[in-house]
Amino acid sequence: MAGAVTRNLNKNSNTLAEILKPPGNNIVGVFIKENLKHAINSLTDSPHSNDCIKEIAKMLQRFSKKFFLEFNACTDYARKATKELIIIDKELQCAVGEQCSDQIVRPVNAFLIVDVQNDFISGSLDISNCSAQQKGHEILEPVNNLLDTVDFDAVFYSLDWHPSDHVSFIDNVKMRPLDETSPIDADSAQVFDTVIFAGPPPMKQRLWPRHCVQDSWGAELHKDLKVMDNGIKVYKGTNPEVDSYSVFWDNKKLSDTTLNAQLKMKGTTDIYVCGLAYDVCVGATAVDALSVGYRTILIDDCCRGTDFKDIENTKEKVISSHGVIVQSNEIKAMAEGRDRRPELGYKLAMELKNPDSVLSQRNGYRVGE
Repeated sequence: MAGAVTRNLNKNSNTLAEILKPPGNNIVGVFIKENLKHAINSLTDSPHSNDCIKEIAKMLQRFSKKFFLEFNACTDYARKATKELIIIDKELQCAVGEQCSDQIVRPVNAFLIVDVQNDFISGSLDISNCSAQQKGHEILEPVNNLLDTVDFDAVFYSLDWHPSDHVSFIDNVKMRPLDETSPIDADSAQVFDTVIFAGPPPMKQRLWPRHCVQDSWGAELHKDLKVMDNGIKVYKGTNPEVDSYSVFWDNKKLSDTTLNAQLKMKGTTDIYVCGLAYDVCVGATAVDALSVGYRTILIDDCCRGTDFKDIENTKEKVISSHGVIVQSNEIKAMAEGRDRRPELGYKLAMELKNPDSVLSQRNGYRVGE
């Protein structure tokens, strides 16, 4: 059945691609020609092809409305393309069968709250003192609201947890030799400068004020952040010789944290990420989550960062890796499966094709739940 469905999809998507050639440089044409056919072709060998097919069908329906209509494409152009999308969806309904019409992959949602700690809000590394001058405490209300209103399958809190001799602290810069290629010497180095420590191999390191030292007040989660009884804390940055922005592993990827193992144990498919700082630990975590294979949703209004340019670069990386950036008022519908994003459908198709991905290997993987 999967082969027949794929052949029909390819036939109709070829027609769609032809329709989309003029004007060819708009966002609709680029998305379809670059991503849609790739996603359809990936179904051929998928062990979960029926479910994957339904995901693509829903993606196509949403896509036709969201992009063709919102971007005010030429009426005839939009009508022809939308008609072809409807044909594709009808082919899917016939091939998959009436009994499968409600079968979808049930997401298992994890909420990951990154580094909402005292030092980043009002302590030694208060991000409001950085160039973007954003206030970390502003995320507390929307984050707490999500914890109160959305039934996540798991909630994780990450904490920077540095020993006192950590390599990232500006006052420790003379504890280790710098590489001859370092653009700044130890005597001249200032907060937020980047130096290169001697190897092997040489290691770039941005220098920060002393922050989040283990068992200090600055390392504690902020008192106004709601901590769930079943919430899981993940500690990072514990190795004095290497920094750790991502909650998955250190910056050299020498060792990982407990996060990925715990996500796999829970059968997680979707990760909702927020916290501090947007362009440092939050961004690194979101990109790593995507690279590992999780469908990743970055919650824009639940993040604050240090530098506007770096924040924009973070957003571009997440989007280009097939992640999604949304506002907190959109999360409940997404977590409950009522709001299905085409980007996440595409990510699902790619991951189900890969037998080594976390989604393919998900423990207790079932459909129609």
